[in-house]
Amino acid sequence: MRNSFNTASFSEVVHEIREDASEGLFRYVGRARHSPLRGLSAEVGPAMFGRVKSARRFTYALRDPFTPVTTSDTDEPTPIDLALTGIGSCSLMTLVGGGSAKGIVFDAVSVDLTCDHADKAPVTLDFAIDAEIRDERIDELIQRVRQRSPNYATLVAAVPVHWAWEPSTAPTRRGEPADPTRSRRSPARPGTRHLRWLSGPQSESFAHPFSAAATALRVDNPKQLTGVDWGPNPQEYLMMGYAAEVAAHLGAHSRSRLGHEAIWEVTARCTEDVSGLLRADPAAVVHLQDVGCRVSMSSPAASHARSIGDIEELVDEAVSTSAIGRLISEPQIVDMAARRPASSPSAR
Repeated sequence: MRNSFNTASFSEVVHEIREDASEGLFRYVGRARHSPLRGLSAEVGPAMFGRVKSARRFTYALRDPFTPVTTSDTDEPTPIDLALTGIGSCSLMTLVGGGSAKGIVFDAVSVDLTCDHADKAPVTLDFAIDAEIRDERIDELIQRVRQRSPNYATLVAAVPVHWAWEPSTAPTRRGEPADPTRSRRSPARPGTRHLRWLSGPQSESFAHPFSAAATALRVDNPKQLTGVDWGPNPQEYLMMGYAAEVAAHLGAHSRSRLGHEAIWEVTARCTEDVSGLLRADPAAVVHLQDVGCRVSMSSPAASHARSIGDIEELVDEAVSTSAIGRLISEPQIVDMAARRPASSPSAR
């Protein structure tokens, strides 16, 4: 136990994976719902850790990115806030967990994460690491994030994304990047988050610039993986953000495209092979796999839709123009740096 990180528990997981590779396949679910009356919300679904099911309930009311901001909802997170929380917290956990396994004691670790969606603009991660270690060790920690963080690896890889509308019998593979000339793109508002490590696998995510009065998004690992079910884990945040952005697009364009409003439900799923994160199998894929979403619609006026083709066209548009979907499916340029806080004794 170091930095309140139960490294022995991870050693047990590694042993189980080497005995049975399927124990390393972790499956996560994020759900979102857009209702004309209740707005946009997201929640986690049951996770599977090998053969162990972990059913927890975390639900979030979200600010709809297609709706003008009012003073009453400025503290509600948006879909991109959830997604960036997933990316940043995964990097934090990889860094602190790796350092703990190497005997490093951290006083504080935080990361500022920025993504502005502009063409060719990099995603930036700026770490502040307060620990009595040499600069070379800090470089090693950053390299560990590059090599082993599943959500970081997803950012820089080309990851296929599948989607299916519920009445369809087979999901459609999205093989090409989104067409930048498409008329209805997801709002490309810049996303920024400040994340700080608390203890073990737990961290908090805030709006950036950081304010102590801001509402935090709690991040944890399920108790089956050394956590205490204090909050969703990084992959669940990424899937919730993706599902919520797709649901928001569908809700915003239902009336104009289909002739009626509807309740949209989107379920996003992914698989993580933790053999790569834990180096139980050096050849294992680190980035997320089997990423996809399933869309369903309910409406009293659903029978008045112009055609099934109209619905499928709208769903295809929502998936292919999702900014979060592009973060997952298209390789990103990522700038990552680390510094010591000015107050750190090692920085003096």
